[in-house]
Amino acid sequence: MFWGFLGLFALMFADTAMLLHFVPGLAIVGALLLAVATSPERILVAFVVMTVGSVLGTSALYAAAAYGGRALLERHGRLFRLDAARLAKLDGLLRRRSAGLMLFALRFVPLLRVYVAIPAGLARVGWRRFLLCSTPGIALFNAAFLFVVLGLVRLVLR
Repeated sequence: MFWGFLGLFALMFADTAMLLHFVPGLAIVGALLLAVATSPERILVAFVVMTVGSVLGTSALYAAAAYGGRALLERHGRLFRLDAARLAKLDGLLRRRSAGLMLFALRFVPLLRVYVAIPAGLARVGWRRFLLCSTPGIALFNAAFLFVVLGLVRLVLR
């Protein structure tokens, strides 16, 4: 069971750090959840592992953007599926006063839930503020995802 949880952590880290942006990471995570979340205690452990992996992954992406800079993204933006126009749009969202709310809310929008770390890093949103605003959104997204996957399994197995 340890290896299943380690795999879950690694997948969530890789998904939110955009190391698996070409693979449907959540589909793989959903399949792995079926193997590890077999009791209420293991569901709780899976939630914690998913959330910690996601927070560390998004922190790594934030750091890459903050310290790698805009030049790195403009040069290699195609690796992240970011062109100059999309990057400018995301950047504009986080330069407003409502950056904290955007960091939270964008965690629920497909694709943007991962991308939001890049403009946050570029805009130099403080790391502490980034974590304080992102972590609740990540946790709620993971809880909802876990609920949906396990609910679908119960529905199918009836």
